[in-house]
Amino acid sequence: MELKILGPVEMRNIQGELEHSFLAGPKRLALLVYLLLHKPHGFHRRDSLLPVFWPDQSQKSARNSLSNMLYHIRKTLGTDVIENRGAEEIAINPQLFWCDAVAFEKAVKEKDYETAFDLYRSGLLKGFHVQEASIELDHWLEQERKRFHDLALECSRLLGEKAFDKRNFTEAVVWARKASELDPFSEKVHFQLIKFLQESGDQEAAMKEYTIFCDLLNQEFGAEPGKELKSLHLSIKERESTNPIVSSAEKLLKEYSSQASIAVLPFEQIGFEKASSFTDAIHSDILTRLSQV
Repeated sequence: MELKILGPVEMRNIQGELEHSFLAGPKRLALLVYLLLHKPHGFHRRDSLLPVFWPDQSQKSARNSLSNMLYHIRKTLGTDVIENRGAEEIAINPQLFWCDAVAFEKAVKEKDYETAFDLYRSGLLKGFHVQEASIELDHWLEQERKRFHDLALECSRLLGEKAFDKRNFTEAVVWARKASELDPFSEKVHFQLIKFLQESGDQEAAMKEYTIFCDLLNQEFGAEPGKELKSLHLSIKERESTNPIVSSAEKLLKEYSSQASIAVLPFEQIGFEKASSFTDAIHSDILTRLSQV
């Protein structure tokens, strides 16, 4: 079984077919996700779940509703997916099915940030709402959405820094742009993007990004960027006005210095006096073919 909850919800069986019947009950999906992600991970007392999911029901009625939900989870994911500890404690065994949110957290823990970012399609349970549940559940869902969003943002930021440290400016800018898409109002994120654009030699793009961010802040909040970002903008402006030709040359140097390259040295003539035309032709032919790659 496969469950995707980072973005629009999908549940697929072993044949890859969508499980529409399970997803038709939003509360049972919410219970499954709650048991999967609620910290501390592990066993939950039944009594602690009742006021979260059935705040307006009596103890007996809420317990019956919980038992019914657990039956549907077992029916869809397998009887062993719910573990019991005594009569009052239950837990989900995430080893018996695949979930993108669980895989995301594992990848972050192992510092496999690219895998984690690829798993994050968009916000946790996007467009999902559970009626007749408690405010506590709504609050928990919002906290979890923010936590996963912040983790994805940090993954893209760290991947950008990693590429930048390797002087791969093109890749660094790509990751910084992904971070800015996740949080268009973050000054920290835009500082990173503008800095990477500057260091790549693309002063024009850096200035344009600064202007766009300033306009966005002004329109949404009536605010201006902080001192650090303003200072970066000023240094880019001064550098651009001082020597635009050098700036352009630096851009080309940095672009090429971050790319793998190969050199073909001339062949040495050995043994035959009139072999120079042959070795020259071989050298020229190799260069010509390589230039087409």
